Amino acid sequence: MKKLNKINRPVLVKVPFINGLGKTKGCEISPDKIVNTIPEIWCNESLKPIKKTEEIFNIKKINVFNENASKSIEAIFNESKKIFSEKSKQKIIFLGGDHSISFPITNAFNSCFKNSAFIILDAHADCMKPMQEPTHEEWLRALIEKTKVNPRNIFIIGLRNIYKDELCFLKQKKIKYFTTKDFFENRNKIEKELKKFMKKFKNIYLSLDIDLIDPVFTPGISYEEPCGLTSREGLSLFQKIISNKNIKAIDINEVNSFNDSKNKTTKLATKFLCELI
Repeated sequence: MKKLNKINRPVLVKVPFINGLGKTKGCEISPDKIVNTIPEIWCNESLKPIKKTEEIFNIKKINVFNENASKSIEAIFNESKKIFSEKSKQKIIFLGGDHSISFPITNAFNSCFKNSAFIILDAHADCMKPMQEPTHEEWLRALIEKTKVNPRNIFIIGLRNIYKDELCFLKQKKIKYFTTKDFFENRNKIEKELKKFMKKFKNIYLSLDIDLIDPVFTPGISYEEPCGLTSREGLSLFQKIISNKNIKAIDINEVNSFNDSKNKTTKLATKFLCELI
């Protein structure tokens, strides 16, 4: 494989942070496990061979303090902002951790890039009333309420288990969202809307919660939500999104290594990751 110029390689940032009130224990070790699994993916779906991880990515790690959520969120925000400022022309990928990593990272993204938008692939809305240090259950609502991100700059696909209060919030804020049922019944229409949405923004952040995929394919998750997308459907959707040149940063999160039978979820997350080279 022809080596990527070190300056142009995607930046891969490990963020081993969890703030899931004890429910996501195991996600903090997943960044290392995913990176260590890269050699098992011999090629991506474009048949581009994958050999040495250090020839594909510039790898960084944000040091976090899982006993101190406030300190960790501040560290993730500051380091992400620094990375976005220094690597603005490179694709940047963050590996969680649980979905709480997305609050400080998207906050940093929004502060660094004008005309920014957010695409979220997730079984949950993550719009519960936010705590002081937002957990994986309310990070998106915190982003809207605490950082003043425009709710109309958000596009969610994959919802299939949300609380009544979250649904009221989505409707009140006029956030564009589609359930898994919507996706199966109107896939072409939704993908056209998504394409139209992406054309409106110069800088787009994509957040992938691995529970988008049905737990039959992803045993290594903290919350099993049946009737999700197949791994094939999820990867195809992911590929269509990342083909847009305005996708500047991505996070992949919620792989729970403690629950991961035969490393299936870790390997699937690694396969998603390898589509980004």
